[in-house]
Amino acid sequence: MTGILAKLADFEPLNKVFSVFLRLSAAVAKFFLFLYLAVKLSPAEVGQFGLVVAIISIGIIFIGGELHYVNSREIAASKITDIRIIIADQLKTHLVFYILVPPLLYVLTLVGFLDDQYFYIVVGLLIFEHISQEIIRFLQFTFQPILGSFLIFFRNVSWIICLLVFSELALMELTIANLLLVWMTFSFFTVLLGLFLIRNYLVNVDYKNFNFSKMKNNLLRALPFFVTALFFVLSQNVDRFTLKSIIDSESVGVFFFLASLASVLLLVVTYAVNVFLAPHAINAFRNNSYGAYGEIKKTFMWQTLIFALAAIL
Repeated sequence: MTGILAKLADFEPLNKVFSVFLRLSAAVAKFFLFLYLAVKLSPAEVGQFGLVVAIISIGIIFIGGELHYVNSREIAASKITDIRIIIADQLKTHLVFYILVPPLLYVLTLVGFLDDQYFYIVVGLLIFEHISQEIIRFLQFTFQPILGSFLIFFRNVSWIICLLVFSELALMELTIANLLLVWMTFSFFTVLLGLFLIRNYLVNVDYKNFNFSKMKNNLLRALPFFVTALFFVLSQNVDRFTLKSIIDSESVGVFFFLASLASVLLLVVTYAVNVFLAPHAINAFRNNSYGAYGEIKKTFMWQTLIFALAAIL
């Protein structure tokens, strides 16, 4: 399978078409999932799921520290030996933050934002979703978007198809717990598949010694990106927690459903434009190719406009 994907990646036009198809499939699958849940579950249950999605979104920013913004610039212009060191250092930093996940999520259960029965599933889901996302970003910035697209498809589409089939065939009761369990399972297998795809970047590296001074330095370099990303994702999700606090889970469910429909536009533009042009823009900027950078910027703008209009229509 990986050999076939690697060969497809050699054909640039086919590469882009195939990648766009896989990524847009993920957006379409999420769209139909939201519709399905709105029909099959109560507004309160949809609201509970919406809160979990918000917790996952915010949690990924927190435990990731937005280190990828700093490291991606180095990865895009580095040799494989240097890339291995960058990955190892980033992984060590994430491992430290993973220790903080259970106590922080437990606080959310105490204040009523996370049901106790979902606690352990959400802990695993948050960690697996973060790792898989970092692997996808890594594939993007090593100019392997088709492999990243395949992982996105596997992570975001496979579990939804499985859930819908199991539910419709009455092989599984559609509950929030079962939904999250299926999601976590496919996220876990996405991590395993992703690690296999980048296995050549994970060898001949020291994983035992932790350089906390270097970790601190990298986190400080990423701090402006972290603060920006954190406030951005909070602005997208804080209203769910507010509605839960002052009204109830049903209001969260209604709001989450409508907001999810609106988010399809962002997904289309991100998957169809950003994942292809961003690595080339970063590489051109780092190599002082400002003319090429300007051309990529113009391409980014008109492609964004075209795909946005297409999504609206």
